[in-house]
Amino acid sequence: MSQRYSSLEEVIKANNLDKNCTMSPESIKHFAKMAMVTNSLAYILADAAESFLMDCDFALGKFDRHLTKEVKRNFKQMHNAVHSARQATKKAAEPMYLTDSGFTDDACIDSDWFYNFLKLLDDRIGVNPQKTQMLLEFLLNMPSEGEGLFNPKLEDFVNG
Repeated sequence: MSQRYSSLEEVIKANNLDKNCTMSPESIKHFAKMAMVTNSLAYILADAAESFLMDCDFALGKFDRHLTKEVKRNFKQMHNAVHSARQATKKAAEPMYLTDSGFTDDACIDSDWFYNFLKLLDDRIGVNPQKTQMLLEFLLNMPSEGEGLFNPKLEDFVNG
């Protein structure tokens, strides 16, 4: 298992960011935190994607004898790729996932929540553009809990 860090400052010092970067200390903290958060989000997304594939595997299993070998092969390749992505993001995210109870417990809770949230979102909104717009406006009007790391705007969601 790789080194675990208990604070953002430990991550910065362990990687010599405080000595090797020409950025201001505030910028170093901002971008180190952004890297840690996006890395953790990538793991959570990959873990949730693997859960969705297990659901898909269950549903496709009901048609198993009716599926072509090509469909089965393509699904197996997709499952292997997502599993590899989850393993790679876990390896990168684990040392920087700053929690008291440990990476596995908290990341699993987070990815399960995200997985269930996406299912709820699909059930309640589907492909209804009015509901999508309403949800986006609601979320964008809420105050940020992420210290402005991402600062998304409505234009970021417009298909272009």
